[in-house]
Amino acid sequence: MAGTCTSELNTCCPPPAVHLLASARPFFWLCSQSCVPTVLCAVNLIILIIAVVWTTKSVGRHGDCGFFMFVLLLKDVWSDFRLRPCKDSLFLRTCLIFEVLLPDKTPTSVKPRAVRRSSPREDLSRRVKRRIEYAKAQRLFFKNPSRYSDSLSPTNMLSDSNPFDDDFRTFWENVMSLPRDSCREPQFVDCPIDTDTASNLMCPITTDEISKCFPKNGSSPGPVLSTVGELRQISKFELAKIFNIFLLCRRVPDRFCRTKSIFLPKRDAVNPGDVRPISLTPIPARLLSKILARRLAPTVNLDPEQRGFIESDGIGQNTFILDFVLRHSREKVKRTFIASLDLKKAFDSVSHEAVFTALRAQAVDPRFVDLLKSIYRNSTTSFVPYPGHKFSPSCGVKQGDPLSSILFNMVIDQLIKKLKCPIGLEIDGSVMSISAYADDILLFASSSAGLQHLINETATFLATCNLHINCAKSFTISVLADAKGKKTKVDGATPFFINNEPLNILKVNDSFKYLGLNISAKGLLVENCSPTLNDYLAKLKSAPLKPQKRIWILKNTLLPKLFHLLVLSSVPAGKLAKLDSITRAFVRGGIIPPG
Repeated sequence: MAGTCTSELNTCCPPPAVHLLASARPFFWLCSQSCVPTVLCAVNLIILIIAVVWTTKSVGRHGDCGFFMFVLLLKDVWSDFRLRPCKDSLFLRTCLIFEVLLPDKTPTSVKPRAVRRSSPREDLSRRVKRRIEYAKAQRLFFKNPSRYSDSLSPTNMLSDSNPFDDDFRTFWENVMSLPRDSCREPQFVDCPIDTDTASNLMCPITTDEISKCFPKNGSSPGPVLSTVGELRQISKFELAKIFNIFLLCRRVPDRFCRTKSIFLPKRDAVNPGDVRPISLTPIPARLLSKILARRLAPTVNLDPEQRGFIESDGIGQNTFILDFVLRHSREKVKRTFIASLDLKKAFDSVSHEAVFTALRAQAVDPRFVDLLKSIYRNSTTSFVPYPGHKFSPSCGVKQGDPLSSILFNMVIDQLIKKLKCPIGLEIDGSVMSISAYADDILLFASSSAGLQHLINETATFLATCNLHINCAKSFTISVLADAKGKKTKVDGATPFFINNEPLNILKVNDSFKYLGLNISAKGLLVENCSPTLNDYLAKLKSAPLKPQKRIWILKNTLLPKLFHLLVLSSVPAGKLAKLDSITRAFVRGGIIPPG
């Protein structure tokens, strides 16, 4: 509402009057607090009258407009002045009721109980040890079959035995902190939006929405330690009333803003930056966030070039586009320049102001923006390896929260709209300059100067959002064409720069990983999945499980992990037949017929 009033004031009143009219709002807010005398109301009224007189004298023909804006602003401020005490009282009472229905079990003064670790007994026989391992495996499989099967994957974890030191904590606190010189507001392009869909964003929450978005059993309780079973004991009608009061007040309890950050190591992780932080929010907050995400997604008008976190197969589409462009350059003998840009900790460092500006550019309901501002302003997190740690992030979105993917896509969508220009790669009459999958960005151009221009524009835009390109993991592909000889060659000498820092150049024999697939300058490479399948089966064969449970893991977990490579990459029929024979041999050897 404040942004709307300010824009109307700028169009109808001269700058001095705008400042005087806008200055009245803080005084009325102070008057709504019980500790401030109501005498300030008279001061605000005098300020507003002076503003109207100033406007009338400064611009004679705008006198009626100034008086009209005076009435609008007075009505807006007076309405907020009257309702604020009622909303505050209603919000506090609702928080107390919710605390009674679902108590906060965050440990404060209670010391965590030490975990008893059974010391290995060397005097046990191999049969007894095997029996103990078998019982443990059965218990873990019964509790969560998918999680147990994931533990069988032969992946490399952190090599350091104790990676969570003070440097690790300092590194991630710096990543989630906004630098002082990055407080500028980015300039985004306004997007058309369906007003009918947007008006439903802050409508009352129904019990049907709660039923559809209710968390699954076994979900992590988060920092508040409230389980899904405890939340299920509250009737959906009561939850709907509580959530609707939070929407009305545009605030959520402090317990909804607390998160717990766990760090999942990537493959061959060694440094603190080689892990992925996941923010675990309380289960009630997760439910509310999922409801809001389902409402926000239809109202956002994203460019089709952004294919991350959408309902269709974005990985398949982007992989096909990149492979098609590389093969098209060879078949049609066309000059093609491609840049693959990797962003440094994109989800954890994007500025909150960029997110809120993107929401306003999409004409999202201002009440929804105020609610998000309240959530992020009061957000705190604790790093799991450090007991008693508490930190307030000043940038980044919460990875793992249902709203985060939509909010981040809206920021990158502004970059895509900015690069919609004649500079790009022309294919079949259309010009393509950018393709994105979340924070994986591909730039296309038909000349080296055009690609450098796109890189510069991208780096400048990302800097306004506190996002930066990782030059060590970014690279370029340059395909030169010889029209007379009807040949193409991969150029390994044309340099490209980001802020005077050179990017890696992909040569003809080099390959790179894009969305889990191996690609070279000639297109998709042939994948050999036999070593990966053999590693999986060897690990599964040694697991202390019954035969039918091994077959379940093979069917539901291990083989689906290979489908991504088998479906999207180029695999000859002979290699598929070999994979089939390996799988059949494992099944025949793992199942012993009864009798």
